[in-house]
Amino acid sequence: MAQRSGEEKEGSVLALLGALSLGALCGAAFGLLFAPAAGSEIRARLALEASRLRRSTEDLVDQLGKRLSGVLERLPKERREEPDEE
Repeated sequence: MAQRSGEEKEGSVLALLGALSLGALCGAAFGLLFAPAAGSEIRARLALEASRLRRSTEDLVDQLGKRLSGVLERLPKERREEPDEE
């Protein structure tokens, strides 16, 4: 293999650093362009979604309770009672 001269090595390092800097600059620019909304907007959205999630969870728990009540009513009375512990 042929060894590179000092100038070639320095040029390669500078080209690498330039490419990395350009990539970082482009990444930062795209990050700013496509950044999500302001913090206050994100908090408001999170609060709204949390409220919706709470309501839907409460609805699911109510439905589950009704279904379990229906299943328990269909079981024979002997099976519904807890066994006596001795």
